Amino acid sequence: MRTGWSISFRSTDGRAGGVVEGRTPGEALQPRVDPEKMPRLISNFMQGWANSLNRRAERGWAARGRHIKATKDAQKKRGEYRGGVPPFGFTYDDDRRKLVPIPSQQKALRRIRKLHAAGMASRAISADLTQRGIKVSHVTITKIVASAAAGRGAP
Repeated sequence: MRTGWSISFRSTDGRAGGVVEGRTPGEALQPRVDPEKMPRLISNFMQGWANSLNRRAERGWAARGRHIKATKDAQKKRGEYRGGVPPFGFTYDDDRRKLVPIPSQQKALRRIRKLHAAGMASRAISADLTQRGIKVSHVTITKIVASAAAGRGAP
């Protein structure tokens, strides 16, 4: 009568393999494999396992990506705001799921465009608005001006 158990394995390239066996539940494992081949066996096993997980994940990621794109396209078609920090001059209305203008900041936007058209630098515009009680960094002003120049901002 045979007692105990054994596990046989072979690497995917067929060059290394071995058997691990134990005779009783409390006995230490007895590997029967060339010690020089063991790192290669472990490496091949881990690589095969990682490849299997990656194949499964890629199928899931592709489906999620298609779903997210379809959702964003539908939101765009309905005119809904699609995420991120609202631009200067706007706030997000949760009920309507749209951007809503902030009157005081819209006034500041008009002033930014006017001063920029007059040739004023971003830092000077920022200082002017700060004197008027509206704190806007020169970086934000530069982005607003660049966006308007690219045709993305309101006139």
